[in-house]
Amino acid sequence: MLHVQAAEDNCMSVFTDMQHRFSVADVSFTATVGDLRSIVPFSYRHGYVNGSEYVVWKTLNGESEGYALRDLDGFDFNDDRSLKKPLSWHNTQVFDRVVSSKNELKGYQCIFSGRTRLNGRKVSLLRLLPRNDLRYGLAMAVDDGSGFPVELEVVTPQGAGVTKISATDIKKNDHALNIPSDNDFERFSLLKTAKAEPQDAWGFINIPPYFNIVSQGAVQMPDSGDVCPYQQFSDGIFSFRVYINSISSVSLPEVRVGALSIYRMHDANREYAVVGEIPMEMAKSVLSKVGDR
Repeated sequence: MLHVQAAEDNCMSVFTDMQHRFSVADVSFTATVGDLRSIVPFSYRHGYVNGSEYVVWKTLNGESEGYALRDLDGFDFNDDRSLKKPLSWHNTQVFDRVVSSKNELKGYQCIFSGRTRLNGRKVSLLRLLPRNDLRYGLAMAVDDGSGFPVELEVVTPQGAGVTKISATDIKKNDHALNIPSDNDFERFSLLKTAKAEPQDAWGFINIPPYFNIVSQGAVQMPDSGDVCPYQQFSDGIFSFRVYINSISSVSLPEVRVGALSIYRMHDANREYAVVGEIPMEMAKSVLSKVGDR
């Protein structure tokens, strides 16, 4: 038992050392991001300036667009159209949250599963598995030389991969990183709609282990114009929202796109929806009390 605990502690030490090394690094690479539908290439840049982490993801196919982060918050951009707009959801953001030293994995065990060569680099393979809950697991390859992450895969509770992010052509930047102006980050920070301070979670929500309420608010539905209140929950890496809406004629109660799950159900009066980076099993468990109301 002590041997197993020591091995797990050593594995988690490799992971946290990776976070600390990468968070203060000036590095760039080409990334391929794939799921069951497609594989998309990106350029990635990471910099550390005046105590803050800066990240820029940009697509290499189609229009030149992506998003920029400063300490995990930022905005979307489209260089071809000279546009900047509030940050939306991106399937690569799980990489940003996992590798940041500002985030701590809660309720995961770390299993060292060997060493191999990946894209010409000797790497250590780590599996980060949730303890007795329904969250996604993570499979990570860490470069033995630099200590940097070179691959991250999100896996279902059954072990199937849903999103894989692989890095190639990794380079330490030997010049100042071309990052967006702090004025842009400040502008979008000020433009954010004020969210009400989180209150108690709604009584019908079954909150999964390690998740806490982080915000609440309301959005206007573009088709009906209805205003839908929501509450948002996060474990620091993954997050989901629960929406309340009037009953619609939606014919697809379950939709999954990569790591993103959407689950809808209703009672006699309202429709409820869970949207977020959680497995469908967890999305269903979040609304498991609705039928008891």
